[in-house]
Amino acid sequence: EVSSRQWWREVVLFTAILVAAYFALGWLGEALAARCPDAWEAKFADGWKEGVQSDSPDQGAERVQRIFRDVLAHASPQRNLPYTVHLAAPGNGPNAFAAPGGVIMVTPELLALVESDEGLAFILAHELGHHEHRHVLRRAGRRLMLALAVALVSQNSGDQVLSSTVSFGELAFSRQQEREADLHAIGVSRAMFGNSDKALEFFEDMVKT
Repeated sequence: EVSSRQWWREVVLFTAILVAAYFALGWLGEALAARCPDAWEAKFADGWKEGVQSDSPDQGAERVQRIFRDVLAHASPQRNLPYTVHLAAPGNGPNAFAAPGGVIMVTPELLALVESDEGLAFILAHELGHHEHRHVLRRAGRRLMLALAVALVSQNSGDQVLSSTVSFGELAFSRQQEREADLHAIGVSRAMFGNSDKALEFFEDMVKT
């Protein structure tokens, strides 16, 4: 019969192994992704454009493209990616995100919410910062390795315990990335407008709604 002390010892050991494996696999996935050549990542751009809404001027594309060109001019990107911005299909709420290959997606709902060019420039510079810091690749590599580990260990993609563990760990990792992207956006905003006074317009509007 297994004693209570021995049972707890085995639980602690198993937990320690899971934690060590999580960080080791996450580090490996992130390290491999961080060394991916820009030319390789650029090949993923076309796959993300399938969800792009028609970029006609009446849908706000002209405004987005104009501000994004200005953002690129002041950001002086260091990576060799074909940076592009597109309108995503409606129905996803006010949002913007960076996708592999240098793609940045903006929803029509966000354009309707953010009225100032300064506010929109900050958001675009923030997403550009994710690309410049290789967050998109690192996140993809990390999640790929962890997903493979979960599949191998649990043999069940619906395993709630392991999935929750991975999600909790990724939350902390994401916050670090967001801080880096914010600092990048603040620097670009100051270069464009001399200050970053309206940088938080989007977040302030979100609180009001």
